[in-house]
Amino acid sequence: SSSSQMINTLIWNNSAGSWPTINNLIFYDFTHCLLENNDLTGSGTGNFNAIGGANDPGFFLSLDPALAPSISGDFRPSPDATLLDAGDNSSITGVSLDLSGEPRILGVNVDIGAYEGSLYSDYTWWINDYFPGETDPAIVGAGADPGENGLNNALSFITGTSPLATEPVQPVGLSSDATYRWFNRPDTTEGVAYFNASFDYSSNLEGFVEVPFDTVSGTVIEPGITFVRANGFIGLRVDEASHPKMFVRLGVDVP
Repeated sequence: SSSSQMINTLIWNNSAGSWPTINNLIFYDFTHCLLENNDLTGSGTGNFNAIGGANDPGFFLSLDPALAPSISGDFRPSPDATLLDAGDNSSITGVSLDLSGEPRILGVNVDIGAYEGSLYSDYTWWINDYFPGETDPAIVGAGADPGENGLNNALSFITGTSPLATEPVQPVGLSSDATYRWFNRPDTTEGVAYFNASFDYSSNLEGFVEVPFDTVSGTVIEPGITFVRANGFIGLRVDEASHPKMFVRLGVDVP
């Protein structure tokens, strides 16, 4: 027998079912590795348990192993995969690109596996669920409206609606009492950083004021208009006496 090292290595859909099967051929010293159907946490440093599909990398566009060898598929891990930022930087000294030619380290540490996974945003994963493998920006671009219902994909992403919906959608809720009108929607962080999501309001439709979703609750935008975050909702509280007319929409910056 002989001894070899595996560092920052991801093996998934391997035919060997467990650790003993592999050890029949060779002894490996694992460091910062994830090996499907094996629990490596008791051996080496920075290893993961992958028994029963634990810590599944969730490849962006996986490929049926029966089709191998192939250059198809996209084996970047999902944005919430545990192997992101979990590798050993000292083992890739002098390596600046991943297997696809993209930057090798996008976070603090290298990702485990051949590809850096942080290249894709949550939006990319979301739109791929509806249009697997599609790359046409007229369909999957943030500014596209494949359902032709008046909401572009970025707004559908923020509001949690399907980009395939063909019926009009009201993205801003409205409620009122004796003093105020409340323009609101469920509190969410989706799209805040990626699309700079905001409430845009106007009293005459000649110009809109942007109020970002991440505005501090209680901020007075102007007399009679306050940004409020409470009870799972965010929105604008508008004094009806000072603002009898008010138009509110959701705004996004499309990259």
